[in-house]
Amino acid sequence: MTSGIESEYSIGSQPFGHYKETPPVPIENIKGFRVGRDGWKEVFHLFFKNCDHPALQDQIYFQDERFMVIYDGYPKARHHLLLMPRPSFLDVIRPSDLRREHLSALRQMHALGRAVAEGLSQQGIGEIRIGVHAVPSMEPLHMHIISQDFDSERMRMPRHWNIFTTDIFLEPAWIEEMLERHGCLQLDMER
Repeated sequence: MTSGIESEYSIGSQPFGHYKETPPVPIENIKGFRVGRDGWKEVFHLFFKNCDHPALQDQIYFQDERFMVIYDGYPKARHHLLLMPRPSFLDVIRPSDLRREHLSALRQMHALGRAVAEGLSQQGIGEIRIGVHAVPSMEPLHMHIISQDFDSERMRMPRHWNIFTTDIFLEPAWIEEMLERHGCLQLDMER
């Protein structure tokens, strides 16, 4: 049986397009956009503030009133998207900030991530995983939707491999279970 959240973000009900094979242009290379003094850590805020800007439309895979899914500007696989909750819906900086009261919004985020992954799989892309990094390098909270080929010129360092193939990559079911059991994520920050 499908929950209301799952059915809301099912592949048949969403206008997901085909994944663009052309690598996206990192936002700093788009005319009129500058990364602020806080640097890369907060670049996602530019998308939220400028989501209607014509220059960003090719960078956005999907958006609605709660979420935005963008092409990763530095993809670590052939197919790499980032799902971000809008701050008005879920305002969390990092996974360690998540609490039990965020579960409802988080489940909606996970349902959308699964629907996007399913849509990509139906395009013949192969295995897709979704999850978040235990210690992300960027803010706010965001989920990776990534093919498992890891075929990318951006996959340059061992840490790039490790953040997607070890327990540093937190899967939705684990996150939800920890929040239900403990009310927060018990993360080993030494990962």
